[in-house]
This record gives sequence, structure tokens and C-alpha cells, in this order.
Amino acid sequence: MCLGMACDCLAEDVQVTTRLGIVRGRRVSTEPSGSVDMFLGIPYAQPPVGSHRFQRPRQSRAWAGVRDVTSFGAACPQLPAPPPCWHLRAEEDCLNLNVYSPTVREGKSSLLPVMVWIHGGGYRLGSGAYSSGIPLASRGVVVVTLNYRMDALGFLSTEDDACPGNFGLLDQIMALQWVRDNIDSFHGNPNQVTIFGSSAGGASVSLLRLSPLAAGLFNTTIIQSGVSLSPWAVGQALDPVPPAQWARRLAQKVGCTRDRSQALLTCLQPCQWTTSSTPAPSWQKRRSNYIQTRGENIFGVVPDRPVQLLRNGVANDAISVRGFTRDEYSSFMLDSSLLDFSRRRIEEFVRQLAQRSFPRDPDTAASAIINHYISQAKSAEQLREADRGYSSTNGAILVNTVTPFQALTDFYIVAPTMIESQAVAKLSGKGRVYLYQFSYRATHYSVPSWAGIPHGSDLPFIFGTPLHMEEEQCGFRFNWTSSDVAVSSNVMSLWTNIAKYGNPTPTPLNGTRWTPYDLQGQEYLDIGTSLTLKARLKEDLIQFWTNLFHRHGYLDPHPSPVNSSNKLFLPAAVTVLSGWSVLAIIKSNFRLHVLFFLWQ
Repeated sequence: MCLGMACDCLAEDVQVTTRLGIVRGRRVSTEPSGSVDMFLGIPYAQPPVGSHRFQRPRQSRAWAGVRDVTSFGAACPQLPAPPPCWHLRAEEDCLNLNVYSPTVREGKSSLLPVMVWIHGGGYRLGSGAYSSGIPLASRGVVVVTLNYRMDALGFLSTEDDACPGNFGLLDQIMALQWVRDNIDSFHGNPNQVTIFGSSAGGASVSLLRLSPLAAGLFNTTIIQSGVSLSPWAVGQALDPVPPAQWARRLAQKVGCTRDRSQALLTCLQPCQWTTSSTPAPSWQKRRSNYIQTRGENIFGVVPDRPVQLLRNGVANDAISVRGFTRDEYSSFMLDSSLLDFSRRRIEEFVRQLAQRSFPRDPDTAASAIINHYISQAKSAEQLREADRGYSSTNGAILVNTVTPFQALTDFYIVAPTMIESQAVAKLSGKGRVYLYQFSYRATHYSVPSWAGIPHGSDLPFIFGTPLHMEEEQCGFRFNWTSSDVAVSSNVMSLWTNIAKYGNPTPTPLNGTRWTPYDLQGQEYLDIGTSLTLKARLKEDLIQFWTNLFHRHGYLDPHPSPVNSSNKLFLPAAVTVLSGWSVLAIIKSNFRLHVLFFLWQ
């Protein structure tokens, strides 16, 4: 099987000595004349099983002899299970990472910048194995991809000392500590680390930037399609089912009915917990999506609400890049059941969203959103009719659909990203801020034109997929064009430049210099067929949401819970962002290779 820009038929063994023992990986040839050393499935923590389930991760033990790391380790338990063609098993002993290092010539002593990828998937899906680091590593950086505990195993909380939660974030921090202690063995510089991620991975990066436990583990962040202020990134005080109550509901599914938190935890720890075991059906319940990161001061990963941490200037010093695709939530409209929303159902959806999000006068907030978006929404038939008139040859999206899902794009990703960028830009000495919008639509996309550039569309370009047009994956051949290749090359240059130099354009790229975002100029980079520096992205919409947030208490530091119905439709569509994107795209017969990247 080919990985990235290399084929393992050309591989040779290579050994590296780490602080925990010797590992044997593979050296693979890359185009045109280089090579990359791959080390797959290296454990960075001990198995979090038995009495260590729902506990802090523990550093991996040293081993004797040579450890073979030429194939991926297990993915963490998840539903649905990893696609069969990836040949990944899913089990709790899953805390492993993958290292892709450019082969360094004999005698060369300088260390290379490091880029650590944190996958997305709504805190429920994904694996570091899904993203090959070979194309990025071929550009002179060491790439690390990692697994972390997800769903209940990663974020269950009784909201007290027994089970504080945030185990998935603690895993990410443990992996970064492994990078700090071992990456120099792979020619990586532990003092020049960039962490980057998309969706829940982007939110994780954003949260780690605020976490005192992650201080000193990185100096650059790239935060894609999700930030700490996104409503789904951290559990809210208004969630209809508090974390402790959800933990007890889940425990009841497996016969653990203890009242005291410690007794409940002791009952849960020895339970068989795989994707085929008893708890699995509860993971699939769309209305039980309250397993998230949370503010807590027991572990202290996220010691307060992100908005309060930002106001207090609590942030690790790091250069930061933030951005999103142009039409993030349009992917949900690929599900025909969502296309056929009635006006009444749409308004009910928005009012439920407001009840969960706004402590003060949520009904008025809902009315404002409905007036701003829903009254302008095109019907499903109008969308379909518009798509019949779309010509893919002119490269333009002829229909700019204003729908409830555009409201979700702005509320759940765009506005929080802009507000967080502004908040960080105000903090002196916390690092430069860069902002982008990805607005390129790949020429081969089979999604309808009105869907534009949905969530995850940027990922193939970041990981260099178009640069190996002739490869097959899971039986599908890629049909990338020269335009796709050029866009991917631009994005990879920007991302690796920020890791190498702390500046995405130390010299102009295709005539464009990406300048930092500040409160005066508010400049951002539009990444399309060309790179274009623009200013004041969606200024009127951002003002609308900023005013709405402040007026109705979304940005209050400690909002009080309100009574609301547990019958909430919203989390199915927003909390498991990447997972439901995948399911929607499956229904639309989207290309499989894009599906895998959307899974991130």
C-alpha cells in the first residue's frame, strides 16, 4: 500500500534509539529523489485499561530489545469503526503516535521543526493513522500524528474528584511531553514545535493554547475549523444533560447503578468496553452527545471557561493561525432529511439552539437569528433547481445559499474564530495572529454546487493528497487536476513555513505576503486558486453575532443553568461535526478519499 508520496515496495529498515528503547521503522523513497523515515504505532503512554480507565495517562514504560514500529497501532474505540480498508483495529490500548522524519544526511547535526497533528471527529471519531505525514515531511519538517481517548472513554465526567474528565486532552498533553523528550532522536527540534488540528482537533489545539498544563510544549498553533469559543468545543452550563447525569445514564446501561461517584467509577472500570460491547448502542444515541471537554480545576487542563481565560490573559505564548472553510456546515444539507426541513421545523431547530446557548432571553435571540437568516433561506426545491444550472467549468459557485446551516457555520465556527482572534490580538506578548478562509473548490468534487466548500474540504490540500494523483486508496483512484496540485503546494508551503520560520510568507508566495491580523487592518488570507490578502472578513455578520453574544449572555464568564427540555435536536447536528459530515456525505456518494479526510 502506498502512503502519501511514497511506496513501501521501496522501503528499507531504519533504527532509532529513543529514551525508552530502540524502534525499527521504515525508510521510504519520495519524489523526486528524497526519502522519509516512518515510525508507526509508537506507544507514548501505558494502556489506559482496568483500574487505569478514566484516569490520567501514565508515561510509557521502557522496553528491551528492538521494537517493531512498521505498522499502525490500534485506533481508539469509536463508532462507526475505522473503515475496513485501513486495516486498523480499535481497542483501548491505543495511545500511540506516528513519526515521519525526512532522512537526514550523515554528519548533518541541525534539528528540524516539528509539526504535531491532532485529528478531529467530534471527540468521537478518528485516528492519527488517517493522515499521512510523508508529503509534509518531504518539505523539511518532522511530522507527528497521534491517537487520544474519545467519547466516554476520553471525556466521561462525574464532575468531581472521582472522574473529572478531559482524559483525551490529557492524552494529547502526554503525547506532546513524549515529543519534548524524544523527538530529537528523530532529528526533530523539541524547542520548535507546531501543533495543528481541524474541527475537534482545532478546538483541542485552541484549548491547549489556554491550558497551563501544556505550557512550554509548543510555540506555534494552527487552529482549523473550530476554536475554544465554539459552542461544541467545551460543555456548556446550559446543556440539558449535565456531564455527571449523563455519566450515570451511561453507567445504568451496563448495570452500574451506584450513587456515589467513586463507587460508580469502580463499577465502570472493569466493564468490557469495545465497539461491540453493551455500551455501544448508547454511544450511537443522537440525543446523548454530552460527552465533551469541560472546564475543571481538579486536573486543571481547562481551569475555567475559555472566554474567562482569554479575558484574564491566560494563554501560552505562541504564534497562532486560525481559519475555516467558506461553507463549513453545508455538508449537513447533503442529508436529504435536512434538505426537506419545513419552515416550522427550521424555526424549532433554531429555538432549541438558542435555549442551549443563550442564558438571557433565548427566545429573543432565536427570533433575531430567524429574521437574519431563515427568512432569506431558499427552499430545497430552489436549491436543487439552482444546482441544475451550475456549470463546473466556469469555476464559480453560482448559488450562495443562505440557510439555517449558514447560520450554524457563522455561529459555531466563523464568529467564535473571529472573536477569539480579536481577543488574542489584544493580548500583548502572546504571539502574532494570522487569519485565513479556505475558499477553493476542488474540480472533482461530486457534492452539489450549492454546498460550496464544506467542512474538511481543506484537509486533502494540507496533507498533499493532490501531489500523488496516480495513487489508489481503498479501491478509488484520485482525479486531481493541476489546479488542485498548485493549491495544495501553496497550502503546504504556508503551513510548513509557519512551523519553520514563525511566518507563513517569510518571502512572498506567488506574489503575496500574508500579514498578521490586528484590530486595525483586520487582514486575512483568502486561499483559493490564488492567494489573496483581504480585510474585514464578514464584518457585518461578525458584528451581528458579537452583539447577539453579548446581549444574550453567550460570552458571560459563568452563565447560570436554565430549565430546558432534554429533547434537544441540536447536538446530533453540531456536536459530532465531522462524524455526521461523513454520514451525510456517504448518502451523497461523495468520493471516498475526501470522505477519509472529512473524518478528521
